[in-house]
Amino acid sequence: MRSIRKVAAAVALSAIVVSGSYATAGAVTSFHGSDYSQDYSAKTRLRACDLESDSNQVKGGWSTSLTAGETGSVTDSDGANGVCATGGPGAGTIKRHHTCEKNLFSWDCDNWQTT
Repeated sequence: MRSIRKVAAAVALSAIVVSGSYATAGAVTSFHGSDYSQDYSAKTRLRACDLESDSNQVKGGWSTSLTAGETGSVTDSDGANGVCATGGPGAGTIKRHHTCEKNLFSWDCDNWQTT
């Protein structure tokens, strides 16, 4: 009886580990230099992280469509302080996103990454 409980506990723990790994493995990351954006929470949220102390803002822009342009964004403007900005579309899922850095006159964006 004791060995059956141990096996059942091991199976339950394995299921938790596998499901947690899948959620992490499913995230897509977009880079601009050292800065990045990454989707999470079943592709309903996006984090933008400014990892460069260069006085340039970083944003993660998302689209809820595979063909439309940017439909929303979240901006991290505080440099490399270890705190990322987060946001999401509110309704629907993020279909693709990119990371952009603000230069003097406009946003410089890297390629779209499809989630």
